[in-house]
Amino acid sequence: MRTKKVFFIIVILFSLYLISSCISSTKPHGPITDEIVDKTFSTEVQPWEDGLRTNPEGNFFEWWYFDASFSDGSTAVIVFSTKNILNPGGKADPNVSIIITTPDGDKITVDDSPGIDSFKASQKSLDVKISNSYAIGNLSKCYILSNAYSA
Repeated sequence: MRTKKVFFIIVILFSLYLISSCISSTKPHGPITDEIVDKTFSTEVQPWEDGLRTNPEGNFFEWWYFDASFSDGSTAVIVFSTKNILNPGGKADPNVSIIITTPDGDKITVDDSPGIDSFKASQKSLDVKISNSYAIGNLSKCYILSNAYSA
């Protein structure tokens, strides 16, 4: 029970952290030349870039990765994905993965693959839902809620 309580508290803290720090830069992160950037693309991050950009049923893998480090030394990683990264040509198998490392180094891992019928994602912006877990936001803020569980 203590592990579930700690896990819940860390997820809440992680969500608060993301609310305050999930900001995309509008400046390039390095030298961008005409050879690198096609004329049809902007050097500024666009909202659609956080959306679904591939067909989950196709030969592609797509993911939304979030991580955080907390002042107590704990860390959290939450990943939403369209399928197993080791099998990008496989069938769509949406997954929410959570890895929390406590200050003393213990790892709490949760993987939830509830099936393709539980998956929705916008192509216009960050708006991904897998079962009861979601990541939603814009270029200034994002919100993550995960009710993922492992059997």
